[in-house]
Amino acid sequence: MKLSLAAFPVDAWDWEEGRPVLSRTMCGTHQYKCPQLARNLPYDPYAADCWALGVVLFQLLNGRYPFSAANSEKEAMVAQQTDPGHLDRVLLRRNFSPELLRLLKEGLFVEEEKSRLTARQVLKHPWVRKFSVGGGGGGGGGGVPAPGKKASP
Repeated sequence: MKLSLAAFPVDAWDWEEGRPVLSRTMCGTHQYKCPQLARNLPYDPYAADCWALGVVLFQLLNGRYPFSAANSEKEAMVAQQTDPGHLDRVLLRRNFSPELLRLLKEGLFVEEEKSRLTARQVLKHPWVRKFSVGGGGGGGGGGVPAPGKKASP
């Protein structure tokens, strides 16, 4: 899997208003689209990137996408994204920590953009912090657990 910073928003912030500029650009890989993008609605590009971050994390841990529908079946994918029981069904197949489940279900895969975690909040999340060097979140550890900490999802 290859991640590129080129896909992240650059001029998506209204500095005078202090808020993101809603985007109407419909782009991106189908499986990574947040519900707003999948429905072709204006969206907060920062919140959309945090949804996509959840997809990347889910995929790294499970070897598959959390929401699986063909490009022509966007309604099916949106139905999965907005079904509160969908993630329970796909996540219960693994023995993940409560912190990871909360990060995905209550933080990143949140339909309402304003309620979705920001990148800064993700870095401060307990599950992320336990995998950073020194437990400081974003400490440059590249996902390497701090000394003496067990590396398990």
